[in-house]
Amino acid sequence: MMYYSVVTFTTLGFGDITPRTWVAADPGDGRSGYGLSHAGHPDFDPGDQGGAEELMTGEDDATEILGQDSDAGSRTNPLDTITEIHLGAPTSMGRAAAPKPPHSAKWHFSPWIAAGVLSIALSILLAYYIFNRQPPAIDKAQPQVDAYRNTLTLAEFAIDEGEVDTLPALLLSQARRQPDNADIQSLLRDATHYRDMLYLQQSGRLLDLAKARRDHTFHSTLFEQAAHHHIDGDLGSPALIQHLTSAGDAWRAGELVAAITAVKQLASEHGSAQAAAMLHHYSRVVEEYEALSGRATDPAYPQALLAFYLGLDPLQDQFFWGRLESDFKLARDPLADNAAPQLQRAGHLWASYHSHGGIDGRMRQNSAADNEFRQRAGELTEANRLAREVASLLQPLPGQAGKKTTLFLTLIDKEMLLQRDRLEALRHFNDEAVLASRLLMLPADPARQH
Repeated sequence: MMYYSVVTFTTLGFGDITPRTWVAADPGDGRSGYGLSHAGHPDFDPGDQGGAEELMTGEDDATEILGQDSDAGSRTNPLDTITEIHLGAPTSMGRAAAPKPPHSAKWHFSPWIAAGVLSIALSILLAYYIFNRQPPAIDKAQPQVDAYRNTLTLAEFAIDEGEVDTLPALLLSQARRQPDNADIQSLLRDATHYRDMLYLQQSGRLLDLAKARRDHTFHSTLFEQAAHHHIDGDLGSPALIQHLTSAGDAWRAGELVAAITAVKQLASEHGSAQAAAMLHHYSRVVEEYEALSGRATDPAYPQALLAFYLGLDPLQDQFFWGRLESDFKLARDPLADNAAPQLQRAGHLWASYHSHGGIDGRMRQNSAADNEFRQRAGELTEANRLAREVASLLQPLPGQAGKKTTLFLTLIDKEMLLQRDRLEALRHFNDEAVLASRLLMLPADPARQH
């Protein structure tokens, strides 16, 4: 019973208890391990000394039973074994040292446990990294930079070799491969504007060229330098451009004398080829119109009237084009009555085509601008059809086997052929269905359009 009491007290955490058992050594003062005299023991028999000795030597039945319990405990409970060992070992004070409770023993951190915890933590971190890591960043800027450099090299070669007509088509193919490359898109726009400026220069349309140069700023240094070297030198001084522009405005407003005087002075003093061309055109128109004024009763008047208006530029000769309806009424001829509405409609479509910017490079290259392209192409082709129907009414002039070539038809033919050339160049380097369909909107031979 005392053994189990010691174990119970120890387990409950009452601290170190030194049990007073009969197993403890006799201190030699006649007292047992209980701290009582033999006589005080309830079971003490004075006449039974052998029993006392038997108690002292541990050979009695209780000791044997405890020994058996200890043996059995060692097989079932390690704590019982530890308690038995301490109880059986006498201390220097004659008392048996009771073991400390298991929970009060100092706990030592095992390196193996630390390694296991660390392994688990690393595994968790690794799993988190695998499932939550961001995809590796891809440097998308470098391929775009390389593509732009290659395209820029291509543009430099084309400018140096003078092969600018097909350059926008080449750059369009590069832009289609790099739709997100803003630098290539900008280079394409610059190349298109530069090529259009060269066309105006070659056509002698100095005022249109000056306006295009003023309205458009090149984003790339390459084309800005090219325009400076190949275009700006032909523009003349800003003062000259201003004078020519003022003369053109006066002509369109009907200030004929002021316009002719201005361009004559510019042609003689500045040697301007543009001024000379304007003077030639102004003089011809005035002379032809003056010749018509006294022929209203002439049977050839309707034919002369048709030839005169077909020889005008509806955009530049607005003053005269505004007199078309009243002049044709003076003819009092069925031919003139039928031709006048058609000619007026053709001039209106031509003016609308140009007031909306015509078919420019952006519209040709943009596959999504199909409706806009269709509208501009419709204006151009319808103006061509009407003007040709009126021209078909002209009779050959004396001494000429064919019909007279008129300025209005020439302007329309040039524009339609120019647009077809641009589209064919784009299609040559970009085999796209939308380009083929747009070519069908513009007849290959404007003279055969019906």
